[in-house]
Amino acid sequence: MSGLENDAMPVPGPRRVVVAVFVVLGVVTGLFFYSMSAFVDSLADNGFSVSVASLAPTVTAMASGLGGLWVARLLRRFPVRPLMIVGVCAAGLSLAWAGSARGAVELCAAFAAFGLATAFTAAVPCTDLIARWFAPTPGRAMAIATTGMSIGGAVMPPIVVAVLGVFGLSTGALVLGVALVAVVALATAVIPEPARRRAAAATRASASAPRSGPMLLLMAGFALVLFSQSATIAHMLRIAGERGVDGAGILVILALASLGARLLGVVVIDAIGISRLALATYLLQGVGQAVFAVAGSLPTLALGGVLLGSSMGNTFVLMSLYTLAGFGLDRYAPAYAQLSIAATGGVALGPLFLGLAVGWFGGYAWPLLVLAGACVSGALLLRATRIDSRDATRPPSPEGPA
Repeated sequence: MSGLENDAMPVPGPRRVVVAVFVVLGVVTGLFFYSMSAFVDSLADNGFSVSVASLAPTVTAMASGLGGLWVARLLRRFPVRPLMIVGVCAAGLSLAWAGSARGAVELCAAFAAFGLATAFTAAVPCTDLIARWFAPTPGRAMAIATTGMSIGGAVMPPIVVAVLGVFGLSTGALVLGVALVAVVALATAVIPEPARRRAAAATRASASAPRSGPMLLLMAGFALVLFSQSATIAHMLRIAGERGVDGAGILVILALASLGARLLGVVVIDAIGISRLALATYLLQGVGQAVFAVAGSLPTLALGGVLLGSSMGNTFVLMSLYTLAGFGLDRYAPAYAQLSIAATGGVALGPLFLGLAVGWFGGYAWPLLVLAGACVSGALLLRATRIDSRDATRPPSPEGPA
């Protein structure tokens, strides 16, 4: 089975799964990841210092990443729909709590609870659903479903800004929490459970998070890629400003290129395999960052934006498919959760490194070349895993792929 067809179930079932996951990822990711700057601004306007308010996205991301490990364990014991519904209800409550928090400790506790709760409705359970419904060839379905992240990143921030602006922080956070619960619970309720159920306890025991050589290569590879990617994106306005160019247009180019690359990935991923797609994607990202390093005009910066944006589009799809191909369906959730921790570390450290490196080197040119080298190194590490889409059709060995 491939694409959006599943021979074991009626056609509407798989389509319903893809649409529901698209909606859930769009709303949840758009709210807890892409809209955090709106919460930081609102918190700063409501008596919190900028430094304390800035803890919100950091605490949320860390709690969500760690929560993914817990969710992966629970997915081996419980059906996915109840976990997602409980998780989104907890997320809505904790978001409302965050809006009325008083003091730094309570604020951090509220956003930590929010991040932990969103782990129950974010990438780990959603991609696990797609992997189980469309195994052994989930590439096209995964690419379509995770496009919700990109759409959510474009749609949710303006909504969050408007709600917080109209209702204020406390009431606005409550409104957003209620809306989050309503939309995600409704989408989750129509998701049919995968035809393949979890295996017995013996199989569960063998599905513990892998710590093999290939997993370490995957963790290092994606950490370097996202380290490089997040650093450049976070500093894009300043990079463009250093060259005398308005960076807002470059950000639009990044978003459009990301969406375009995701749609192209839907078409080609089953045909060329994940190994070739990853190598091409991250070599292009490295070239794009090298272009940013030497660019001095709008056209060259726009070219760099297209190249960098094209890598953003398929990164999380590739993470999911590498995990499935390398470690199999039964170990997918714990392996993906472990890989996500490394990716979160790369995302968190990238902007910090670039900020420090600009001071060391006196500008962005050399630091961007360093980031380009890091990205290419990550691509070569992924290639060294020798994991490709065809491996998903073979049972994995206890230590992962050969």
